[in-house]
Amino acid sequence: MKVKIVRDPELVGSGFLGMTDEGGRVIRLLPDSFQDLETLIKTLGHERTHIMQRRIFGRGTDATFMRQMEDAAYGIESEFWEYYLRHGRTGRLEELR
Repeated sequence: MKVKIVRDPELVGSGFLGMTDEGGRVIRLLPDSFQDLETLIKTLGHERTHIMQRRIFGRGTDATFMRQMEDAAYGIESEFWEYYLRHGRTGRLEELR
């Protein structure tokens, strides 16, 4: 998996944080995902969950299935943050940009 940072200034303030490509191999972090460390970690966890879902279930086309996948990704975000708080390194967000 690769992580790419999207630096499009027109996306600042859009409310969109990240996305996973159709093939489930690339996470794109959008500018708003860098507003603070917690948002960044939760966004990475959310998108990483989508990659895992695509590897297990394939690409869903049914709206109900897609909603369930999205709900699951939102549901696990806090677990990524809690894991970071217990095991992560301390650092400044500016170093990650």
